[in-house]
Amino acid sequence: MNAPTIVDRDADARLSALLRQTFPETHGWEYCYVDHEWSRIRHVFQSQICEISGRRVLEFGCNIGASSIVMAHLGRRICIVACDISETFLTLARLNAARYGVSDAIQFVRLQEGAGLPFGDRTFDVITCNSVLEYVKPADLPYIQRELDRVLRPGGHVVVLGTSNRLWPIEAHSRRWLVNYVPARFDRFFGHRLERGVWPRQIRSGFGPYEDVLAELGTEQYMGARNAAQDSWGKRGTLKLAARFCAVFGLSPGFLTPYLFAILRKPPTQPAR
Repeated sequence: MNAPTIVDRDADARLSALLRQTFPETHGWEYCYVDHEWSRIRHVFQSQICEISGRRVLEFGCNIGASSIVMAHLGRRICIVACDISETFLTLARLNAARYGVSDAIQFVRLQEGAGLPFGDRTFDVITCNSVLEYVKPADLPYIQRELDRVLRPGGHVVVLGTSNRLWPIEAHSRRWLVNYVPARFDRFFGHRLERGVWPRQIRSGFGPYEDVLAELGTEQYMGARNAAQDSWGKRGTLKLAARFCAVFGLSPGFLTPYLFAILRKPPTQPAR
């Protein structure tokens, strides 16, 4: 399947102008964000490990809408709800969806920080969290995970992508050494909250007694879902070794990589919390 293409030139021009105002130093990268996400995440959904066609999908923390646009392009008869706490990001996301011609497939919803999700129990079949959970205040993350569990139907999937792994000595987004190992109580000495990743255990267990779907796959299936073909020979070899090592413990290697990558399935008989 070909990548999404721009079909609405007016929306494209308005998005470009607003990106220049919002991200004066990085607007060029933001403008191409859909292409970046297309190359990075489409293999997860094309692999059919987590089916999105005909499903109701929640993107938690949609930023400027790139992931939702990719899913709307891939999924047939898909209904996506993309949410964020930033009205600026949602405005950009709406223009972004319009320029790719997928506005009809995506509903954008603003969240109130610290409040529960404005959706009913068991509303969604799939929930995606792409580069967002590390930006949730650590004290709030357990509550957010419980809310995501509440709105996911039994048997549904949570997909975690691009989330900085706190096990690693270099924080994946800021590229700063050792900040992942600095306890949060020391933030007051810096005058602001340091960027940190999320502990793998929080992702693995924080939603509830979910199944690790990727741990059930063979090594080659896992590599395909990660799109490891584009990685260097050394990185592919390391991933294969990690996959074999993690298989002994019933875990997928995405819990050991710099960016956490997990597909978790809610048990079909688990009651809503």
